[in-house]
Amino acid sequence: MNHSHSRSRSRSREKQLRPQETCQHNLQQIKKVFMDGRPNTNPEDVRKYRQTNRIFIKSTHNFVPDPILRFEDVYCFPKPLQELIVQAGFPGPTPIQAQSWSIGLTGHDLIGIAQTGSGKTLAFLLPAIIHILAQLKQNADPQCLIMAPTRELTHQIYEQFTKFSVGSGLKAACLFGGQEKFIQKNQLNQHPHILIACPGRLIDLVESGSTTLKGVTFLVLDEADRMLDMGFEPSIRKIVAQTRAERQTMLFSATWPKEVQSLALDFCTQQPIHIQIGSLDLTSNRQIQQKVVILSKEQKEDKLKEILKSLGTRKIIIFCQTKIKCDQLQLYLIQDGLRCKSLHGDKRQSERDFVMNSFKKGDTTVLVATDVASRGLDIKDIEFVINFDMPKMIEDYVHRIGRTGRAGAQGVSISLFDSYEDAKLAGDLVGVLRESQNEVPGELSRLANVNNQGYTNYRKWNAPSGRIQYCS
Repeated sequence: MNHSHSRSRSRSREKQLRPQETCQHNLQQIKKVFMDGRPNTNPEDVRKYRQTNRIFIKSTHNFVPDPILRFEDVYCFPKPLQELIVQAGFPGPTPIQAQSWSIGLTGHDLIGIAQTGSGKTLAFLLPAIIHILAQLKQNADPQCLIMAPTRELTHQIYEQFTKFSVGSGLKAACLFGGQEKFIQKNQLNQHPHILIACPGRLIDLVESGSTTLKGVTFLVLDEADRMLDMGFEPSIRKIVAQTRAERQTMLFSATWPKEVQSLALDFCTQQPIHIQIGSLDLTSNRQIQQKVVILSKEQKEDKLKEILKSLGTRKIIIFCQTKIKCDQLQLYLIQDGLRCKSLHGDKRQSERDFVMNSFKKGDTTVLVATDVASRGLDIKDIEFVINFDMPKMIEDYVHRIGRTGRAGAQGVSISLFDSYEDAKLAGDLVGVLRESQNEVPGELSRLANVNNQGYTNYRKWNAPSGRIQYCS
């Protein structure tokens, strides 16, 4: 992805958006508290649960709500929603859901750091639904805004909303670039309760008067680190400034650099509760077996062909660094008899939808993609991720391999590591492999030592205030 182009486009849109002044007089008081924070759970069970699932909590509050260990303990979930959860076949809340629900449903602002595939979409979506149902709707303005960096992720969130809002009467609009605006304006004319949006398209629609944010009382930022990487910070700040000042905010990110810390602390209107699932360093999913093959650039295509031949007809994503290489690899693999399609930012939305539907149904078994698919692509049966080209940042590596091993399943990633071009990534990759208890090739360790690269401190849990509790 061309980040400089994204930043330029984001800045130009940000200038077009004129600030809206929200009159705070005669506004309905926001109801935020739906639970007491003490489900019927034994304190020792809570301690063991947090310790087993490595839930770290950082808070200035004297009391942090207990995690919700069973769906039936969320007594504020209406019966139809409980039934939908049972129908989905989930055995119980994931750790990010268990702790986020109790915090969100007791009215707190939340900052959540968790790996991809951890169930965080429902961690914010179900509290959002409860929040909206509890408010007295005074007008046709949206009450909840969920911002995400890519159209794939907004569409995934929209699908989950559609699934878990059946019978509630709630409506959502999904707003992203690449689709005709009149389609999205028609959604807005239906007076949706929730906007699920990419920042750029949202600015365009607010500027044109197609929607307003002055009624938003529940704000979610998903994949906040990715939105900052794409240069959306000025736009996000302008957007958030137009929502209700006393709103409730939930921010989720896979990494915790200082830029995300600043954004989070600025946007939370009360002292937030920070939670992190897993290590305090950058972590990858331990359900994923990570393999690294050290080779030269010239050996990659032959090695890829050898790997694919050994995997048969499994569902596979192959990541490339450029759009051109995606299309070249697609043709190369089709000629080799594979059912293969490519996905990247130059494709029209209709093409992307067609490719994704074909991959989900299994008509396509190999998807060659740029990082456009590294976040927000939630397909449960992807068994293998192959990095044909390594990313430039270790965070992108974690997100790429997170397309497999989702929802508790096992997965495998195979990375073709160019000993020359990728050498600077060696130290960080060694750190991720060791933290996730995967084997580190000797040659990779040697490259890491030569380049003297390793985990950098900014990835650690280092916000300036509060205390960290490893709940033991």
